[in-house]
Amino acid sequence: MSIEFTPAKPCPFCNGTDLDLNCWGMGGKYTLCRTCGAFGPDANSGVTWNDRNGQKNKGEKQ
Repeated sequence: MSIEFTPAKPCPFCNGTDLDLNCWGMGGKYTLCRTCGAFGPDANSGVTWNDRNGQKNKGEKQ
């Protein structure tokens, strides 16, 4: 049995790749961009950092 790993996308605000995927606080686990300070979804919410509603990252090629 193998587990598939999907790498985290760059930050949707600054396109930064220095991410902390295991931050704890504010009542749960979340992802933090160390470049601009953006953080997003609580890992337990069923939503992930990579969910973007079809939108491209700032700076990402269209």
